[in-house]
Amino acid sequence: MNRLLISLIALSLVSNSFAQDAVVLNTGDKAPFTGILITNSQVNDLRRAVIERDGLTSINESLKRSMALQDDIIARQLTQKGILLEQNDKLAVRLGESQSMGTWERVGFVVMGIAASGVAALAFKKIY
Repeated sequence: MNRLLISLIALSLVSNSFAQDAVVLNTGDKAPFTGILITNSQVNDLRRAVIERDGLTSINESLKRSMALQDDIIARQLTQKGILLEQNDKLAVRLGESQSMGTWERVGFVVMGIAASGVAALAFKKIY
């Protein structure tokens, strides 16, 4: 609870006060204005808390930027993988088409087979 109170005071002091309003008081001195007096050790604690808060804020912002960049990288990699898979499928289809015979090729081989059989029959006929 004490630490929370100090943090709240630090936040209000940091956001609402400026160094021009600071006055050093010694024991027994009268304060020139109303406010909250704290010891030097408490001021140092508040200072460290504010510095730590600012550092953690910077780290948090950096982490958010890193996570956004990582999400962007992952999305790009997924897109690249999709493109590569699509190209791979197209190449596989073309390879299959190039290795298999088309209709005209089959017709050509049948015609060549009939012609070769006819030539062989004529050759046997001449021999006998």
